[in-house]
Amino acid sequence: CRKCRNKIPTGDLESIYKEQLRDFLLSEDDIATYLNQADGAVTEKTELLAVLESERRTLNREMEKIYDLYLKDEISAEGFGRKYKPLEERFNQLEAEIPKLQSEIDFLKIENLSSEQMLEETRDLYSRWSKLSKDEQQHIVEIITDRITVEKDSVSIDLHYLPYFQNSGNIATNHHRFMAATSWNRAGKMR
Repeated sequence: CRKCRNKIPTGDLESIYKEQLRDFLLSEDDIATYLNQADGAVTEKTELLAVLESERRTLNREMEKIYDLYLKDEISAEGFGRKYKPLEERFNQLEAEIPKLQSEIDFLKIENLSSEQMLEETRDLYSRWSKLSKDEQQHIVEIITDRITVEKDSVSIDLHYLPYFQNSGNIATNHHRFMAATSWNRAGKMR
């Protein structure tokens, strides 16, 4: 930093960053937990959708029965209104709610597929890091790094967690900070 004149040798910073990257990427257990949670959310919403669709079919049959009674003059207009109106209101609620729920399910399924693909690609990033070109490494650093702060005897690295973990319970949060408590001496050697 030109302003505070703090600096660190490039090789040291790369070593620190690679170690933080290892901690940043999730373990197999974390990945399995996340995918199970995501699948559970889809299953839960799919079951709710089935219940709502069943209720809609039942309401539709009831409404048709009441309408048939009205057409056969077996129920008065007043009786028809009293019986039909609440069924119609609930039916209209379901007509609005079901498409929203279906779109949520579709979104979750697409998001889960994208997450699984992204997880597959990140699983071995740490092990492949040294095989990547400097341009590829720089591109990854730019994507997942919020800030690197070099202080007198320490470095802090703020990494963004991947977006598909934002709502996954205790696995990760939207933003996570790793403190690299690594020190180095003035000669550029890490201690």
